[in-house]
Amino acid sequence: MVKKLTWQEAKKKMEKGQEDLTKLLNQKEVLETKIKQQEQSNRKARADYLTLLASQSAKSDKEIEQWLLQGHPHRKEGDD
Repeated sequence: MVKKLTWQEAKKKMEKGQEDLTKLLNQKEVLETKIKQQEQSNRKARADYLTLLASQSAKSDKEIEQWLLQGHPHRKEGDD
């Protein structure tokens, strides 16, 4: 036979569910912050890479600019 759930047990189950949800939401906030920080770090690393690549290139600034723009035709100014 299936045991009937008492209101006290149901309340404990509800409170446990709320605690679990709160923990998950806190983890979500932490992960969102870490993701933003990693994206920023990746952008900086890419900028450093492209700066070094351009500084060691024999191409003119205009040629480098055209090359960069060709590599990202889907990006618009201000998309960062």
